[in-house]
Amino acid sequence: MRRAIFVVLGFVLGLGLLSACVGTVMSDGDRRFPLPEDYPPGMMAWRTDTQSGLRVLEKIRPGASLRVIVVTGTPSWPEYWAPVLAALPDSIDIVVPTRPGFGQDRTAPRSVQTDLDAQAAALAPFLDVPDGQRVIILGQSYGTGVAILLADLHADRVAGLMITSPFWDRLGPSARTLLALSWPFRPILPGDFKAAIREVGARPGQTDRMAELLDGLDMPVSLITGGKDTLVAADTGARMLARIAPGVDMIHIDLPEGDHFLNACCVADLVAQI
Repeated sequence: MRRAIFVVLGFVLGLGLLSACVGTVMSDGDRRFPLPEDYPPGMMAWRTDTQSGLRVLEKIRPGASLRVIVVTGTPSWPEYWAPVLAALPDSIDIVVPTRPGFGQDRTAPRSVQTDLDAQAAALAPFLDVPDGQRVIILGQSYGTGVAILLADLHADRVAGLMITSPFWDRLGPSARTLLALSWPFRPILPGDFKAAIREVGARPGQTDRMAELLDGLDMPVSLITGGKDTLVAADTGARMLARIAPGVDMIHIDLPEGDHFLNACCVADLVAQI
């Protein structure tokens, strides 16, 4: 009986985490995040990447001159980037891999999820693009650290970097509450939630390292934050701007009505910046 009660509590908490993390349903009943199946056939497609073994949501068009590689936050759910894929013109390819340890990938060691270098190595094969095609890396939340590492390690293959809703060390009030509530129920939560808690719970102090890497990048960098983001510390963007060297080619765009999930609330803004 006691175990059944905890399972029910874990299920309810999982639903609460899902609502808090992705805000799936709007108050008017419309999806906040339309999913791939909500779009016409052929608009985007799933595949399993043969090099990395990771499941990927992508929109690939013949002759596209630019490719965007999205490094997702946590949990790593590419399907919630469907509105961005749909909004981009056919001149831009976009690839959204599932990061190691999420979705159908249950083979990644737990240590990989808190090792940004290992994550970057796992996603490096996605930088193999057709000759002449430029690459932009777009990192979101926890994925921004991995995105910066990818840009640093493969600077000769990357034309630009976008950092959205970065999480490098300090949580916001909503995330602190969710982490505190979910921590005791880790063993009975669904796999992706366990992985997300593991990542966030590690709280790697990344700001100094990320600033040092950004100082060395010779490419345009866009830092985009939401004024209503309560999942990460409100001063995350300002602290990074104060930390990096004056010569770094970085702009900071703060969207006053944006929350943590700019791929839902601010699709047009993201597309315009790309």
